[in-house]
Amino acid sequence: MAQEYSREKGALRRGFRDHPVKVSLIILFPALVIALAVAGMIVWCLVADPAVKAKETVPLSGTVIEEHDVRLIGHRGFSAVAPENTVPAFEEAGKAGFWGAELDVHRTSDGEWVVMHDDNLSRMTRKVDAVAAHSSEDLLNTDINNGANIDQYPGLKVPLLSDMLAVCEQYNMTPVIEVKSSVKGELNDLIEVVDEAGFKNQAIYISFSQQHTKALRALVPGARVFYLSDDITEEAIAFCLENGVGLDFDARRENNTPEVIQRAMDQGVELAAWTVDDIELCEQLIDLGVQYITTNCIYPD
Repeated sequence: MAQEYSREKGALRRGFRDHPVKVSLIILFPALVIALAVAGMIVWCLVADPAVKAKETVPLSGTVIEEHDVRLIGHRGFSAVAPENTVPAFEEAGKAGFWGAELDVHRTSDGEWVVMHDDNLSRMTRKVDAVAAHSSEDLLNTDINNGANIDQYPGLKVPLLSDMLAVCEQYNMTPVIEVKSSVKGELNDLIEVVDEAGFKNQAIYISFSQQHTKALRALVPGARVFYLSDDITEEAIAFCLENGVGLDFDARRENNTPEVIQRAMDQGVELAAWTVDDIELCEQLIDLGVQYITTNCIYPD
């Protein structure tokens, strides 16, 4: 063994002496690949997932809210002042007096429901793979390191849906639960979690997935269900009327004019609007009769 090791060592020395550049590249290449991969990951996180900053908050007159029965819904909680989809964001929404708080759910690898907007963890944590690839135990120990005023909230973890529902109960807020299109399987267990938390027929369910929207309508016939659509199209209106659900649309898009909004309402579709951060747009929607307004930064005065 000693002689064999000596021969190999001698061969390496002779190779380096005869072909120094070639041998150096062979030795350094793996380290170079690793270094480039790490650097690329850092650049990707900085460019693709920039820091989420706090936003200026704007009050909406309590008189307007009362006269029009407006339901202001905090987008991922009060995400203008605390990291989105976290317990502090929901607590801040409750303290500010929001009627409801919107959140996004994913099912973990062990069948639990956690709250996170993106399918991937990269924007809000230092991990870069799918939420659904992790167990609930793993995610409950995963640090959130992005979001509004993140420095004020050390030690944040990915929360369970049940954690957020507890905050809603504490502050008498209505949970608005978005079921992501990527969620697989039946949704019965989701409804069980919500019902057990005391929100049977009180929570609102929303989804971009027509399949999930239909399933939710069947599972919770007594609750409000909204189909999410960027635009108020004739196809979206027809789907909502056929399935007995409301339509939750992106109020910032040019296609969703007052005339389009009014036409949908005239056909009997209940409307909700997202994500409304401009106070003038908010007041315009209220004047048109839209009662459900999801916002990052407009709070009830």
